[in-house]
Amino acid sequence: APATTAAPAATAPTADCDTVGYGTVGYVMDGAERGPDSDSDWDTLIYDAAVAAAEATGTEALFERNIDDDDIPLFHEAVDRLVGQGACIVFATSANYISGIAEAAERRPDVRFLNSSGFDSWTDDSPFGVYHGRMYEARFLHGILAAGNSPSGTLGYVASVDVPEVYRGLNFFTLGARLVDPDARVLVEWTGDWQARDAEIAAATSLLAQGADVVAHHQSGDTVPLTVKAWNADNGTNVRYITYLSVGDAPYNQNPAYLTGARYNWTPIFTDVIESAADGTYEPAATWQGLADLVVQIDLPAGTPAEALPEATPAVHALVPIVLATVFSGNIELVFTPPAGYGTPPFPDGIATSDGRVLTPAELLSDETLGAMDFLVEGVVGDAGPDA
Repeated sequence: APATTAAPAATAPTADCDTVGYGTVGYVMDGAERGPDSDSDWDTLIYDAAVAAAEATGTEALFERNIDDDDIPLFHEAVDRLVGQGACIVFATSANYISGIAEAAERRPDVRFLNSSGFDSWTDDSPFGVYHGRMYEARFLHGILAAGNSPSGTLGYVASVDVPEVYRGLNFFTLGARLVDPDARVLVEWTGDWQARDAEIAAATSLLAQGADVVAHHQSGDTVPLTVKAWNADNGTNVRYITYLSVGDAPYNQNPAYLTGARYNWTPIFTDVIESAADGTYEPAATWQGLADLVVQIDLPAGTPAEALPEATPAVHALVPIVLATVFSGNIELVFTPPAGYGTPPFPDGIATSDGRVLTPAELLSDETLGAMDFLVEGVVGDAGPDA
């Protein structure tokens, strides 16, 4: 059975990884995955995937927990502890670690370093890899479901921090909503952190007070769903919520307010890296996988399109099976530019942005635009992130 342990405090030198092999894998985490000090779905998903990858490959997993992703010297200390215990693959599991990952990779070129996100900081010459999931695919479908269950056409979105990943999610949620209702509005409130309970409560409450009848979020825990549930109980309303990093099997989603959710499954990526490092084929790369690769998992409601989208038109109901098949096959671009005979493009005049541009679907969906996204699309009501 694989070992899954915390790295000890002492740092010890290790032999060259090309000599000793890649049987020990380290994970630097911004939080903790379980226990009384953690309610982070993000870290729990990382831990579960690391354990599954260790079991699949017969390797050992080491963890450095609660390493503040704004403290790069602390990050380097965590890396040194992991490498000192023999970790020859290190996954840095927060986007903010990207500012330290290049230095770490240059110090130990025999160690395989990978950072979660950071595509805008990666080039073909980078000595480290980056990886993430195309969560915006699920967000697009979430937007469809949100607008199809919104009598008012007013949706809410609690956004966390000013990084491309968050902009992608918010924008594609909005585009999905506007596929159903061209006049849909997505009200956004920012918290400025991945997990900040008081700020999340305030943001969600503000959206609810403004009339949002479906609320989505990009936060690491259960605060937003619980806030919506409390609002419903106090006000006799039936606001629905959409989760991030969890689906219907999470205990806090066992209630009628839950509409849909999505989460990451990092096991395929972790396993592929470990196996390629072991057989000598690993090369630093930008790995970005989605629904088709099972790296992103989505919870869709049962029933016909008319049952799942009671506020949508019959034309939308007819379109939904095609959209689902297209997005799940990894071809979301075909929704925006359908082949002849598959209907009218949903955004024939292009996609207007907050920075004054009008993008074609090809421009919007290029990995270059997606990886560096820092704008809002038309339909979002609110400002860009607090650090923009």
